Amino acid sequence: MRIAPIDVAHKNFSRKLMGFDAEEVGNFLRDVADQMEELVRERNSLKEQLREKELAIMEYKQRDETLKATI
Repeated sequence: MRIAPIDVAHKNFSRKLMGFDAEEVGNFLRDVADQMEELVRERNSLKEQLREKELAIMEYKQRDETLKATI
């Protein structure tokens, strides 16, 4: 099961006697969700940059082949 940042931000836990501070847990989960979201955005940006670089390489290879065929 993949966990999305929104899943972390909205996760609720059952309460028990002498449990954790609910506000502290909630704050931590929001921090984790924010960091996850930032990482997802960064990953998507890097994937897009990689795709652009791969397209540029393909274009250069085609130009190289054209030059070789011309010579």
